[in-house]
Amino acid sequence: MRKEIIVLILFFCFLLVSISLFSYDPSDPSINHVVNKGQVVHNLFGKVGSHIAGLCIGLFGVGAFWFPVLLLMAGIHYFMHRSAQVMFYIVIGGVLLIIATGGFTALYGDSCIIWGKKVSSGGIVGIPVKSFLLEYTNKIGSILVLILTFSIGFILVTRISILAFIARCWAYIIEFDKFLWKKIKLLWDKIKFKFKFDKNNYGKIGKLFQVTRYKIAKIFNRKKVEQLSENGMSLSDMAMSENRKLAV
Repeated sequence: MRKEIIVLILFFCFLLVSISLFSYDPSDPSINHVVNKGQVVHNLFGKVGSHIAGLCIGLFGVGAFWFPVLLLMAGIHYFMHRSAQVMFYIVIGGVLLIIATGGFTALYGDSCIIWGKKVSSGGIVGIPVKSFLLEYTNKIGSILVLILTFSIGFILVTRISILAFIARCWAYIIEFDKFLWKKIKLLWDKIKFKFKFDKNNYGKIGKLFQVTRYKIAKIFNRKKVEQLSENGMSLSDMAMSENRKLAV
């Protein structure tokens, strides 16, 4: 029973944070924004949601949008494993993901537009991280450090090995390449078989070629064409007859 209650609480927190963040409006009242009494609150979770969203985005910027994912992952892992070690990894990995995301977006500006609303890109935490990295590693080094941090956080949260994931994707690519090449080869064999022709067996293309050829030839030998026509031969039969003679 205790396990189910904790999972339900985590799921409720997931819904609360998700709705609060995705309906965030900078004009709503929050810890870092005071409004007049009686002003309309746009957040779907009301003043509670606006304060939660304002606090998260104010601290971590765009990285705050990892909170719903982390709460959902924590609930799933707790329900399946109930391991304190797994929960610890999720917390550490989540911190790395949030900092890396905020720092990376802060590299391209102190603010960004999300759903038509201007929000802090890195927040109180992400912007100083960006400034520190730029001072000591420049932009390329900062990007590499943040990618490394993000990758470690992703592995800790999802429990997915990136190397194993890449190897599996590569195996799928090779299998798809073999399958595609096999289909192309079968299609090519069918095309060759369908249009294959020799002196005794003409395909559609061969017959069309011979008819066209005979149409050109009749311009230079009208008497022969008229003579063959009197014997009841069609243009196609004439072409076939002439080609057999040439083949012999």
